[in-house]
Amino acid sequence: MSNQTEGVPYLDLASEFQALRDDWIAAIDQLGSRAAFILGDAVSEFQQEVADYIGCRHALGVANGTDALVLSLRTTPASTSGLTA
Repeated sequence: MSNQTEGVPYLDLASEFQALRDDWIAAIDQLGSRAAFILGDAVSEFQQEVADYIGCRHALGVANGTDALVLSLRTTPASTSGLTA
């Protein structure tokens, strides 16, 4: 199977993973040994880094894309007009 479609290369996730593997494994080991992966310091630091990166005061990490969409829709004027569930 070719890694290209009409001249556009696919993202090679295996290579991307190999480049980051040691850092990811170390982070997982550190967080897992402290059981600090839910509402821990790492989450607060991540949220602050995202907020700083996008130039706002606050950012909120959620479990998945669906939660992100639901949360964002609930904060819009459409949520009070009955357009969203």
